[in-house]
Amino acid sequence: MSKSKTRVASSRKLDRIMVVYGLDDKKKPKAAKFAETEFELARKAAELMKLNVFEGEVTKPRQAVRKLSPGRIYASGEGFVPNIPRNQYDKLLSVLGIAEHTATKSTPQTSLPSSWDSIEVGDLVLGQADSAADGWWPTIVESVDGDMLSLQAQDFAEVHVVRHRSAVALLYTADYVAPDCGNSVAPGLPVSWANLAASQLVVAQEEDPEDGWWEAILVEVEGDMLTLQWRDFPRQPKVQRHRKAVALLDPTPPQSA
Repeated sequence: MSKSKTRVASSRKLDRIMVVYGLDDKKKPKAAKFAETEFELARKAAELMKLNVFEGEVTKPRQAVRKLSPGRIYASGEGFVPNIPRNQYDKLLSVLGIAEHTATKSTPQTSLPSSWDSIEVGDLVLGQADSAADGWWPTIVESVDGDMLSLQAQDFAEVHVVRHRSAVALLYTADYVAPDCGNSVAPGLPVSWANLAASQLVVAQEEDPEDGWWEAILVEVEGDMLTLQWRDFPRQPKVQRHRKAVALLDPTPPQSA
């Protein structure tokens, strides 16, 4: 990126967005967007209705957000935040980096490991398919034998693979504990979600969850929003993701794993 483009990017005004989302009493997804002048009232209404609130800054709203209907502050029930299709809901949470995106399809026993060393049976991690051309997929840890993990694809019960614990990617969790690498960090891999920087490699999900996850290079970091370029598909358009919506690879070099 040239210096002139860098100056333009850094001077862009960030737009604040608010999305109220959640599941109704029938477990059907619902979501709506609100204008900045409505943030305070929308937040209070969401709390009363036990819905979740996302508030953040973006350079330009993703398509998943633009497609949402505006919420109605003074309406009740369905009028405040309408129901939306499940696939639209999943895409929305993926773009916003909401952990519920991965949890909605998980069994009650599934949890997110806080480190590569702490991976246990029942944890949800990303495992790469047997062919790198098939990308990465959410998998459940079926068994642990030392450092070797037996994984079952979350959405394809018949698919089982075995991977070294350092070869899986971790999804964001607030309990994450960064590995103590000292100065020995694999080049180009972030140590934590708090220290993401341009040129680092992460794993990100496609717009359609059914297309899986793929390696991506961080092009730009603006607040919590990341601009990514697909590593193996450089001619495809860059995409934006929330920092909590990407997965991390083990930054510990093999010799110290």
